[in-house]
Amino acid sequence: MKLSKETVEILNNFSAINNQFIFREGTKVSSYSQNKSVAVEANISEVIPVKAATYELSKIMSCLSFLNDSEIFFNDNSIKISNHQSEAVFALADENKLTSITKDIKFDPSGIRFDLSWIVIKDIMKYANLMKPKSSNALSVQNLTIEGNGELIVARVQNSKKIDDECLTITLAQSDRKFNLRIFIDNLKFLEDDYSVEIAKATVVRFVGKSKCLTYYIAANDFSIDTESK
Repeated sequence: MKLSKETVEILNNFSAINNQFIFREGTKVSSYSQNKSVAVEANISEVIPVKAATYELSKIMSCLSFLNDSEIFFNDNSIKISNHQSEAVFALADENKLTSITKDIKFDPSGIRFDLSWIVIKDIMKYANLMKPKSSNALSVQNLTIEGNGELIVARVQNSKKIDDECLTITLAQSDRKFNLRIFIDNLKFLEDDYSVEIAKATVVRFVGKSKCLTYYIAANDFSIDTESK
């Protein structure tokens, strides 16, 4: 089976979220992060013929990349990558030991919606990296705050608890809703796209790609909403 450029891009993104992965029959692929704070699902153009699990999706995708003009084959006990000259075999994993999505993700919307462009996402990540201590590989800015004040929805990236100290604020949209939520910036492992964003009542934020058939669900660290503001 040949994988399209779009499917390869999606699966590489999945491997960055969780290297453990289960191919399932059909055209839908999905995955959880290890701590289940991020879920992602997508529709692909290919039809996966069988269920097949792997502990190391990134190795399979890397092999598919460097073996020119290669295809992927699903066998009883392995996944094979091969071209006209070479082949690489990867043993299947025990799917019962993997973190995976086993049923459709339920989403109970709160009515809060806005758009998030790829330009804004890049600015958020660039600022977080800018404020990162030079002696550490970890981001010092851990949280992205999205706040509705009854007039505007703004995204705020802070390097301290005081807004006046160091803070990037980006206006996203107009809204009469009042709410406040925080998510870990490190969970924003998105493919390049503009996103339609919706917040659920159960502290989950859904990001739906506008040009790709791709949806991310991210658990919020904290979420409060003024139910009287509508």
